[in-house]
Amino acid sequence: MALQRSDSRKSATPGRTTTLEPIGFWSYARTDNEAAGNALTVLRLALKHEVMQQLGRDVSLFQDVAAIPWGAGWKEEIERAIGRSTFFIPIITPRFIQSAECAREMWLFIERQNELRTMHPDLPQQSLIFPILYIDVTGIEPIDPAAFEQIQERQFQDFTELRIDGVGNPAAKRWVANVAKELCAVLRHRIAVPPSPEEREALDREARAAAEARALAEREAEAARKQ
Repeated sequence: MALQRSDSRKSATPGRTTTLEPIGFWSYARTDNEAAGNALTVLRLALKHEVMQQLGRDVSLFQDVAAIPWGAGWKEEIERAIGRSTFFIPIITPRFIQSAECAREMWLFIERQNELRTMHPDLPQQSLIFPILYIDVTGIEPIDPAAFEQIQERQFQDFTELRIDGVGNPAAKRWVANVAKELCAVLRHRIAVPPSPEEREALDREARAAAEARALAEREAEAARKQ
């Protein structure tokens, strides 16, 4: 499925660099948030605000209950949000790894990450997926083992002990700051701005004109040798 691309591209000139737009997707099981009294929403906001402070820019971190308007097509909005995202934060819990929708979000972002790497070959090789282990999942059978394996390949940020006291305690605040620092390292990385369609067309015209000029010069030189 083709996803809507974001547009980390600015109005480009050859040799210009930019950074990824700081747009993230918070993937979680909604029932976990409800059972914890919206603690996952509180954690999302704490991390978003810390990234904003460290990065010095506005940051978007999509969460479905906060961002999807009443009456909007839910799956379409999810796909649109993932298609704009440049990083993905799955909140790992037993319910998460047993959710078909969470697995689907994971695969959609893997496709999105591949698109970003195609658009920006100079992106760092570090994954754009930042899993947070919120509740231990030992012994839980995932609904999509391949999707869970993709998550396991990444380094988890472990919040299992800190979640009991919530994000207001000093240890949790330090944890949030460290996770934000890792995210910011990726979001600060300079990448080449891809040429716009108009610029690509202009470059192609220049290349064709240069090739034609070389061919003409070669024909003229050959004609001069024969005289």
